[in-house]
Amino acid sequence: MGCINNKKMINDIHSRQLSAQQTLTISWFLLSLIVLFLALFYEWRHYREAREDQMELVAKERAFQFDEFMENLIQGTFALNFTPDEFNACQTQLLPVLTDWLFNNPNVSAIAITDPKGKTTCSTLNLTPPVFFPASSAPHLHGPFESGHHNQPTYLLQQKLGQYHFTLYILKSIFENLLRPLEATSFKAIALYDTHHKKQVFQLAQQQPDPSPEKSVMLRIPSQTLDDYQLLFTAKRFVYEKHFIYTELIIAAVIILLSLLIYYILRKALNHRFSLDYALQNGLRQGHFEPMYQPVVDVANNRFCGAEVLIRWQMDAKQTIMPDLFIEEAEASGLIVPMTLQLVEKSFQQCAELLGSNEDFHLAFNVSVNHFLDRRFFPQFYQLCRQYGVNNQQIILELTERQLFNKEDKDSMRIMQDLREHGYSLAIDDFGTGHASIHYLQHLPFNYLKIDKLFIQAIGTGAITETLNQAIINMANSLDLAIIAEGVETMEQYDYLRRHHVDYIQGWYFARAMTIEQLITFIEEKANEAILTAGS
Repeated sequence: MGCINNKKMINDIHSRQLSAQQTLTISWFLLSLIVLFLALFYEWRHYREAREDQMELVAKERAFQFDEFMENLIQGTFALNFTPDEFNACQTQLLPVLTDWLFNNPNVSAIAITDPKGKTTCSTLNLTPPVFFPASSAPHLHGPFESGHHNQPTYLLQQKLGQYHFTLYILKSIFENLLRPLEATSFKAIALYDTHHKKQVFQLAQQQPDPSPEKSVMLRIPSQTLDDYQLLFTAKRFVYEKHFIYTELIIAAVIILLSLLIYYILRKALNHRFSLDYALQNGLRQGHFEPMYQPVVDVANNRFCGAEVLIRWQMDAKQTIMPDLFIEEAEASGLIVPMTLQLVEKSFQQCAELLGSNEDFHLAFNVSVNHFLDRRFFPQFYQLCRQYGVNNQQIILELTERQLFNKEDKDSMRIMQDLREHGYSLAIDDFGTGHASIHYLQHLPFNYLKIDKLFIQAIGTGAITETLNQAIINMANSLDLAIIAEGVETMEQYDYLRRHHVDYIQGWYFARAMTIEQLITFIEEKANEAILTAGS
């Protein structure tokens, strides 16, 4: 089983994170554009439809006004009820009635009655109108016609009553006044169209021509009064009003802000997804943290007396991640506590037989200030010891000097005292690399001092750190602390430590970290051998 190169793994994670970020950015940008386009398009369609509905409403109102005007005229002619004898007496019978009717209907310029043969029976202006004899008896509007009595075109509204035709003369200005002003509407032209003859009867247009080259929009509303006639409303060029532009800008601003917020949230989630913290959480859930054991030598008795439990992150069968990559992050995030509990439980499960058959064999676990500050750790730790029947005297908890807590922390001090009273051993780890003092050690209940490998590896080099080893050993002896030396890799280092009566030694000179199966086999093989030759 090989160990993955930490730098390579970091680069791989970083590369995958950059790739995911690029994918997220591109996807977010495209989706934001699509959402922005759809929102603005929807608002545009809604605005257009609202304007079209408004134009249709205005068109129907104008069409209703036109139909109401025509209906009143037609109903007025029906009120002219003459007998056959009266039709033959224009001057005495018809004309006075027609003149009086015109007085009450000022929108009509003249009125004429024509017999079935097309001969004018009576007229208020001595006019002889043309008779078109339509197929139906429904009223019809014809024109325009030029009249010598008026200086503008005239339209003829003809209605058949019995055998006679009534013709009403209506000036073009009457229709203009009825349907205008166009400038106050959304239309540039209104026309009356004869669908039977397929011709335009009249058209009212804006005084100012519309310069827009765009195709006009036309509304067709059938007349309710005149059969086969339609009112045609031609819309003006569509102009966007200021409030629509402001609405579009507000919608765009809101969508952009929401999009940026969503991008920030997704980017943050993505960074977390590819973060070491997330990977640690996932590894913890899947139980990927495994114990490895480095044997510890009892120098005085020349035997293996225990092992330090080291954590390894087992990604898969071929990838094992060393703790220097993730321990700092685990401690910063607080995940070191559940990771340690998982490590302790797996170690107790694996070492149950070894601990049960060797009462003097111990396991050493690394703990930090975080473990003491987390109020759940030690109750669960005690529970695991009871659950797996582990003797308290077989456990050493190593607290690194770089993370020593304030000795004024009464809760942590109480926990340490409880540990010692219940038979657990406490070791100050990596001594010489932190800030502990003799006064500090005097007030904390340690019974082991572990010399950091930085000093051990200086043995035989003549470096200044080599001379500090004797001082550390003397200090530990004066404080009645058992000494553990870690990182021993050469015979020279071992001889030096043995001559200076160091109690316990561990390092590659004897054995590297190994699995529980390898540890058991290793101890059995070395049981009858001299440990001094173990590394030879």
